[in-house]
This record gives sequence, structure tokens and C-alpha cells, in this order.
Amino acid sequence: MQLVGLGRARDLVLGGYELDAADAHRIGLVSDVVAHNVLHDRVRARLALIARRNPDAYAVAKRVLGAVGGLPLTTGQAIETLGQSLLVGTDEFADRLARARERRSGGAEQA
Repeated sequence: MQLVGLGRARDLVLGGYELDAADAHRIGLVSDVVAHNVLHDRVRARLALIARRNPDAYAVAKRVLGAVGGLPLTTGQAIETLGQSLLVGTDEFADRLARARERRSGGAEQA
């Protein structure tokens, strides 16, 4: 309901209104619409991107995104800061920070 609003949610659930892919994309219910023949490639690419992410950071990001919906901006920012603070002391954070600094100083190729 938060994605599409109460009125549209009522239409979809109670009114029997059906959406095609273009309508679902237009109202923000889906993030992308692709042709069937490229769907598997698009899914594999998205999964590969997710697999390269740090699982702890990914979990924190998902929880933060779930928690901040509908909250005032400053509250959401505070929750995001708390989420980031959970990750700052990890070995993964230190490693990624070192690699980013190397790239900025021209000391290593991008990974």
C-alpha cells in the first residue's frame, strides 16, 4: 500500500483492477520491465551485483530501508547513521576503505 497509495491499493485489491507491466512500472509497483528474452540475463546480472556486496552491509541496508518508510527525513537519517555505525568497525569496512583510498591516490586499478 505504501508504494502505490491507499486509493490505488483499494482499486487493485477490491475493485478487481488488473495491471499490465507498463502500468505496474508507471505507478512504481515494479522497478523495471524487460522483454522476456532478456529476463534471465537481467536477473543473473542483478544477482551477480548482489553477490558482490558485503552480506552484513546488505542486511543493514535492507533493515534501514524497511524501517524508515513514512518517517520524517531527520529520523530516517538518524536510523541510517545508526546502521552505518554498525558496519564501520568491521574488517570488511576497513578493507574497502583502504581499496578506495588506493584508487583515489592512483595506487591500484579499480576492482
